[in-house]
Amino acid sequence: MKKSILALLIGVAFSISTRAQSNYKSGYVITTKGDTLNGFIDYREWKTTPKFIEFKQAASSRELTRFYPGMLQAFEVSGMDHYITYIGRVSADKNIFPDLPSNLDTTTVQDTLFLEVTYAGSPVSLLKQQDDVKIRYFIKEHNAAPVELPYHQYYVDGNNLGEQTPYRSILRAIAGKYRGGDIGIHKTVNRTEFTESDLYKAARLINNDQRIKAAGTYGSRFFVGLLFNRTVSQFNGINNISVAYPNGQNTYADSKPTSYFPRISGGIDFFPNRYTQKSYIRGELAFSTVSPHFLGNPDYRFKQYTISFTPQYLYSFYNKDNFKIFAGAGASFNYSFYTGNDRGTYNVYDLKSLWMNFPLQAGITLHKRIDVFAMYIPSGAYTEYHLFSISNTTYGIGLRYLFTPNH
Repeated sequence: MKKSILALLIGVAFSISTRAQSNYKSGYVITTKGDTLNGFIDYREWKTTPKFIEFKQAASSRELTRFYPGMLQAFEVSGMDHYITYIGRVSADKNIFPDLPSNLDTTTVQDTLFLEVTYAGSPVSLLKQQDDVKIRYFIKEHNAAPVELPYHQYYVDGNNLGEQTPYRSILRAIAGKYRGGDIGIHKTVNRTEFTESDLYKAARLINNDQRIKAAGTYGSRFFVGLLFNRTVSQFNGINNISVAYPNGQNTYADSKPTSYFPRISGGIDFFPNRYTQKSYIRGELAFSTVSPHFLGNPDYRFKQYTISFTPQYLYSFYNKDNFKIFAGAGASFNYSFYTGNDRGTYNVYDLKSLWMNFPLQAGITLHKRIDVFAMYIPSGAYTEYHLFSISNTTYGIGLRYLFTPNH
């Protein structure tokens, strides 16, 4: 029954995901003429910088306008993302390892792009643009035009990596302009890697910005959960359970004891975009127990206590602020200890402390606070015998409480 619920939830999620989804948020655009238009922008979890946006002046309106960079000075999704338009030359070489050029390439091309303002400060701000070719970062002083921070990485002799870091020279010049001979800042700039977090730190130092704020849209949140489990334990294969069955008849295989124990969990989610929360990586720590009693000659029983660490990937196929439908999968690394391992006068079986299984789940999220979900954990064996194994299969329905994402 619970497995059917999980399958139904996944089916509904995939069905909904095949339809076009919109996610209009309050915001505004500034046209090239300087006019500000308030309205609603279709806000997506953009893995690359958008090439256009869709805008409408009323949430209920069916009429929308598609704006390209050359049509706007800037746009903002209120309280979330801010973009400006850049017109100028940009570097054209690839810089995402391992897809790199075979030699140094400093080619530039003329383009018109949206740039995301990942850090707004004074006197400098940091901006970012990403497409299928590369990641570009820009520095912007006050009301001046943004300047790209070039970085070149390439292969030397087909195997070794070479790099040029002109972005550090640009940062040093700007740091000298605003912070004079501050040796500490210059040392930091000289060690700055071409990553968003490092460039963000450098920009903050130039601004003497003491605020605590993460770069970009990344975020995280904690959660706690409770899963109401139905776990079926089972023997698979052939084992000669006693001298009463000289032909190796396996009555344990006919006995499938069921355990009903709650599974408690807690952990942390990591978001590429804390505003949309469409996809995320989860790290979950859980505790569960089973107490199987196999009927045979003799009976066999034990208690298993398991601590699990499960990295997972989850995706919201239907994604609105107050209602989401999600599904996910992961790999559980389990540590188990056992008590009451009893097989009468016969030797007990060796049960593994370390073993794995691969949970699946689907559910709904309400108001970004509560998950209601179904979980299916396929058979996971915790023995190492050649002819047979002992395993658990789990079905469950659960609740999670989700804490507010950290910025």
